[in-house]
Parts: sequence; structure tokens; C-alpha cells
Amino acid sequence: MKKYKDETNNILLGKDDTYGSVNPSIVRASTIFYDKIEKLYSSEKNILKENKKNHHYGRVGTTTNLQLDYILKKLEKSEYVLTCPSGLAAIALTIIANCKSGDEILITDSAYYPSKAISNFLEKYNVNVVYYDPRNLDNLKSLITKKTKILFVENPSSHTFEFQDLNKLLSIAKSKKVISVIDNTWSTAMLFKPINFGFDFSITAGTKYLSGHSDILIGSVAFNKKYAANMMRTYRVLGYHVSPDDAYLCIRGIRTLDIRLKKHEENTLKVCKFLKKQKKVSRIFYPVGSDTNYKNWKKYYKGRTGLLGVAFLNTNKKKIYSAINSSKIFVKGYSWGGYESMVIPASIGDRKFKYLDNNETLLRFHIGLENINDILGDLKNIIKKI
Repeated sequence: MKKYKDETNNILLGKDDTYGSVNPSIVRASTIFYDKIEKLYSSEKNILKENKKNHHYGRVGTTTNLQLDYILKKLEKSEYVLTCPSGLAAIALTIIANCKSGDEILITDSAYYPSKAISNFLEKYNVNVVYYDPRNLDNLKSLITKKTKILFVENPSSHTFEFQDLNKLLSIAKSKKVISVIDNTWSTAMLFKPINFGFDFSITAGTKYLSGHSDILIGSVAFNKKYAANMMRTYRVLGYHVSPDDAYLCIRGIRTLDIRLKKHEENTLKVCKFLKKQKKVSRIFYPVGSDTNYKNWKKYYKGRTGLLGVAFLNTNKKKIYSAINSSKIFVKGYSWGGYESMVIPASIGDRKFKYLDNNETLLRFHIGLENINDILGDLKNIIKKI
């Protein structure tokens, strides 16, 4: 097959060759039948091989799921992809599959809170957790011991959006023979391809930009052959499953992923330009300007998305909440990556290292696909009340 760019593959792949529809059929099934028992057993053995009927039971997917997996493998430039019921499930699967009692996980202090919760949960099974400061990688190597099994990176960081030097992180992981895992949800594989770059695992919460419509929960983890057998064995033991309906909706979202990301970036850059002029704004956590975060973003990424943090010079919680509540366009809720703009107070209370000054309050914004003048008008109203 001719090699195409991601934008083209996202549209060409995952069609229904049997019935001729441009999108795959939604196949709902628990039982997958074969005309001969030998074929059924062969299918079960060949679950890791790339062919159109390598499934044997609905829990490991129907043809709809297989089409999504195929699209994601091409997008991630990886040999294997497993889809999970959520991004958090993909994180849990990766950690559980690769850790045993007595191991340690080295994780960025600024990671998505549920990622840290999983790690802390495993401490009851004698898997220790160590946190590192994403703004200071100089002492990272000293934190790795003989027990360290995984280096868990989130780039950029949750809420405060530090962009780390990925070359430095990978160099340390490889020199210490530690498994490298990255949560790549912010950019998706459209803008940065972790497996191609050298990471062992690339995790994406497809709930966000892959879906793009805030109507499903789904996650994916990409990896190569070295980890395939262990990952699949754990996947099956845990009983993970993505419904074919959600797989279909994720495929539909991926069709427009490229143009949506570009619009998110376009709107967000205009928002940043506006925010820079606001006296009540002390810091903008987004790759603009010339600081280290920008340089590390520029070094590794093809583009930007719509999620950012904004620090305001006001710590009056009542005023902050009142300002947010006055918004007409920015919805208040969890998640992000959909077509809609969102705002929520950023929670960084569990951090080991200090990220904000005492006179700052951090809000997390997701800039959606609405008309930019409407977005800016609503943002002006929010800032006026802060």
C-alpha cells in the first residue's frame, strides 16, 4: 500500500470492504463464530497478528474495534495498539502489566491526578512510587535505583503544562534500562509520535481529541513487539473491552482530527495574545514566547492544541468561582478536547514541589471551536469579574 500522510490515512483507513460503506459497520457481538473449531483455536492463538479476523470473542473486539486499532497503529507508527475503556484504564494496564512487587515507578510530580492515584494504589502491592520535578531533570538519574521499572512521563504536565526535554528523559531511561512511558494525550500522535521517537509506550486518552465530541470514554496504548505478549495477557486477564459503538465514534472523530487540532491552536494563540495584555494575568502556561517550555515544545512537536493554564493575581475563591459561573460560552466540567470551550479551577494541591506563588490562582482553560470573537468576549467578562 502506498505511504500516505496522517491526514490522508485518517480518512482512507477503516472502511467497510464487505459492504462498501466509507465507515466500518458497527458489529456488536459477544460470540464470534467460525465454521471449524480449528479456525477458532487458530484465531485465539493469532490474536497479536495483523489480519482481518484475529479475534475470537467479543471482549477482545469485533471487526469494528479491529478497524480502530489499525487506524491507531498507523497514526502512532507502532506495531501494536490496545484500546481500553478510558485513558485511565490504558495507564493502569501499562503499569500493571510491567510492574511486580518490589518494583518502583518514577513519575512526574505534575502528572494527571488519577495517574498518580493508580501509582499510589499499587503501593499496597509493594510497588513504590517516587516523584520527580519536571522543571529539574538534572537530578533525575540519581532518583533511579535498581528497583526502578518505569519512568512515567506526561508531556506537557497537567495544569501547569511544563514541556520537558524528551531527549534527556529518554537518554536517562535507556542508560538505566528503565521502561519509558509517556502520556501523549495533549498532542496526540498527530503532533508527536512517541514510539517513533523511542518511547516504549505511548498512551492517549481518546476521550479527548481523538473523539473530539465529548461523548465517549476511550483510551489507547501503543507499543512494539517486545511488550506485546505480556500486554495482551494482562489485557485479557483484566477483562478490558471497548464497545464497538465507542470504537466507531472514535473512528469518526479521527476523520477530522487534523483540522480540529489546527482550529484549536489558531483560537488558542489568539486567546494567548489577548491574555498577555491583561494586568490580572500573571502567567500563561502554553508554548508561546521564548522560554524553556517553548523551546522544548518547538524541538519535538508539529503543532499546539487548545489546553492551557492561566494564573491570575487573585486568591479570593468566592470571586474566582463567581467569575467562572458568569461565563456563557466556557462550560464548567471535567475533561477537555471536545469542540467546546471549558474552564475549571486547576487542582495542584497534591504536588510535592511548589508551582505557584502565594498570590496566584490557576485556572485551566480549553479553547474550543467557537467563533474567536465570541470566545474573547466571554473571556473578557470572566476576567472583569476576577
